Amino acid sequence: MTRGDLEYTALWILFAATSLARIEVIGRRMLADREVLLQALALNPAFFDMIYTKLLNTRKTKRDVQVALDAIDAYVADRAADVFGLVLDYLREAADVRSSTEIEAHFKRHYDVGGVVTACEYLAHRGLIGKAATSVRLTKRSTVDVQELAFFFSSRHG
Repeated sequence: MTRGDLEYTALWILFAATSLARIEVIGRRMLADREVLLQALALNPAFFDMIYTKLLNTRKTKRDVQVALDAIDAYVADRAADVFGLVLDYLREAADVRSSTEIEAHFKRHYDVGGVVTACEYLAHRGLIGKAATSVRLTKRSTVDVQELAFFFSSRHG
């Protein structure tokens, strides 16, 4: 819960609902249109009623907001392998530790996507990939190594 403010937490859940609706619709191999929330509500009414319609149209209670957060957590966890498949494939094919910088550069160069390290943090938290540190130099002329966050795939994790 965000600072114990149910309205504020519900607002952020409602913001997230559109992205979750895109996952639902695209995951069903359909084209997500401008009314993606309505599409998703028709496809998965129980879930989207809980995280969208109910939060939008009723008084917020701590229980309802927590139920919505728990449902979102389970929803994303159930779909993590599909949603983050490119990241998992990249790390599996690398067959070695990749630094945050390498991961970000790869996904920016090949897919024009940033913020992939956040996805890696989530995947590591879920136990789907491993988390490590790699030594890097801050500049080309540095003589001191520092540690950078890195990730890897192993059969133990995925």
